[in-house]
Amino acid sequence: MVQFTKAKCQSYKQGPNIVPTLTSA
Repeated sequence: MVQFTKAKCQSYKQGPNIVPTLTSA
């Protein structure tokens, strides 16, 4: 799960910062 979240965060890092923030929360 951590790996999936990390990968998503990195992928969304280029995009909006709201996406990873919501996923983290």
